[in-house]
Amino acid sequence: MDKFKKYASTLVFIIIISLFVVMRGPTFYNNWKWEGETLPELKVFNYKTNSEEVLFLEKQKFVVLFWASWCGPCMIEFSRYKKSILDKKIPQDSVYAINPFETSESIIQFMKKEDYPFQFVADQGVLARKLDIRMTPTSILVKNQKIEKMDSGISPLGVTSAESLFTN
Repeated sequence: MDKFKKYASTLVFIIIISLFVVMRGPTFYNNWKWEGETLPELKVFNYKTNSEEVLFLEKQKFVVLFWASWCGPCMIEFSRYKKSILDKKIPQDSVYAINPFETSESIIQFMKKEDYPFQFVADQGVLARKLDIRMTPTSILVKNQKIEKMDSGISPLGVTSAESLFTN
């Protein structure tokens, strides 16, 4: 019995790490696979301007945030990006929030309730399907139409990476 107790914590640790790798591994691989690839132009509906536009056409540097209103980690990331925008570290017109999981009505309700300085756009899930977005939040940093970095989940360094994208 003492021998079992001695190795039980190690066994539990190995099981937890294994579950983490099995659950998150495909997402990490998918994100890594897309880095360096060209992001396609995308026709979207901009909720703030109430118009259709071609996204990513003229911007040299921008951030795409995939989110959902029920996603707690998304709200944490939104707060970080909002602070960075208000501190003028990231240009306000360079952050696009795409919610491919909810209806336009729920996105508009969210926008009325919350005051985030992003461009909220809809694309009927086209980009999320193309990039195989598996979880929210997912942040994509783009420079010259190429995906520089793609992160999923809460990323303590994500906003810092976005800020450095705009300073370089």
